[in-house]
Amino acid sequence: MLGISQTRLCELLGFSRNLVNEFESGSHIPRAGNVARIREVLEAEGVVFVDLGNGSSAVGVLRDVRSGGGKPA
Repeated sequence: MLGISQTRLCELLGFSRNLVNEFESGSHIPRAGNVARIREVLEAEGVVFVDLGNGSSAVGVLRDVRSGGGKPA
């Protein structure tokens, strides 16, 4: 969706690749601080989280506004 590798995501997060794999597989539950860091990095990369008001969220990606985007992908 973002076009970045897991390796690059780990670099941006400052997390090991093993830790990210454990989060993805559900074998390790991230702490609140890790969740906040993941959200911060994803938002900086263009991800938008939308609270649907019923305890769930929708996720989208903004296109680069410099390339004529700026709308959710």
